Amino acid sequence: MKYLTLFFTFTAFSGSYKSPQHIDEMSMFNDMMENHYSKIFPDRNRNSGGPMFFKYIFENLANNHEEFIVYNKFYCGVSGSIIMPNRRKRYTTVKIRDNKNKCVKGNYYRCCWPCSGDIMKYSLVEEVDLKIPREVFSRAKRYKVLTINDPCKSCIDNECTNFPK
Repeated sequence: MKYLTLFFTFTAFSGSYKSPQHIDEMSMFNDMMENHYSKIFPDRNRNSGGPMFFKYIFENLANNHEEFIVYNKFYCGVSGSIIMPNRRKRYTTVKIRDNKNKCVKGNYYRCCWPCSGDIMKYSLVEEVDLKIPREVFSRAKRYKVLTINDPCKSCIDNECTNFPK
């Protein structure tokens, strides 16, 4: 069940992480938009697309942990809106409770202030260990991620087709 929760994760919750010098965020962003966006959203509807971005980046795009972190800065986990790397004020520093009721501080990459409010009101910080599938000698790394309960659980009895499994 924890793994299912992971794919309702809206973004990797980063502290003061800075991209290594050898990573060109703009090139990575352009590649994602030009070569992968239509695979993530075949119908071009990215509303509430955070979980779809997260799943696709994890399974298909990131070649290592550094890229995984960078790719997860390119979208708002609540709305699915695109966040360009050269945009000023791409993130908000927020404090959110974890599953032990401790306050965790981190940067949330967002499109607008209302999405930051939703994250602070509805999310929970959880720790997960991830091993990047495309990295040959990958070791699991612990991430703090934001989770929100399955939004389909309360509205339908059938399986929700809008979010990844």
